[in-house]
Amino acid sequence: MTSDLLKPLSPSFAGIPFLFTFVFLLIVCHTSVAQFEDNGCLSKHFTKRENIEWLLNSYRRIYDFHKQEKLASIGAGSGEREIIYSMMDDSLVFYLQDINPVCLQPENLALTVRQVYQIAGRRNTASFIPYRGNEKETRLPIHFFDKIIIENSLHEFTYPNEMLISIRSNLKKDGYLFIWELIARRNGRKHKDVANPCLPKKI
Repeated sequence: MTSDLLKPLSPSFAGIPFLFTFVFLLIVCHTSVAQFEDNGCLSKHFTKRENIEWLLNSYRRIYDFHKQEKLASIGAGSGEREIIYSMMDDSLVFYLQDINPVCLQPENLALTVRQVYQIAGRRNTASFIPYRGNEKETRLPIHFFDKIIIENSLHEFTYPNEMLISIRSNLKKDGYLFIWELIARRNGRKHKDVANPCLPKKI
């Protein structure tokens, strides 16, 4: 996907004085920043390139995603982290699952993908497939995925046992499940804007 900032200037601009061209670029950049502010599905943290690069480099050695693998994320939320992970290799295909996929609606997801890749200064070759699940099953394809990730969502499962059984059925026989979860130091502690408490040290 090519952003407005990456489109080449028309040849008709070639003879325009530097000052006018500079003002024109400022206007384009200002519009781009406004677009980031208007996207409620993209956190402010990931509007900085250094934060995107940190996440990508930190998790590359853990997940090690490759384009021949079938990948899914359970409780993907806005999908912003998965969009960043899609930069690990060319042409990755990510299934993004959530029971309340507001930010995974096509127009919302497309905007977030475009903005994240624009901030990172990269060209998008990945594909994203949103899926709506329910409280007891993912509704994803059976015995299909090489790797599934659950990032800070396990504590939100209303029926964790049923969900984990469903997720296991989505994996290939030799597939991998990665669970990333913040553990509470005190029982009952909650994340900001999250209904259920964090997982305790002892489960």
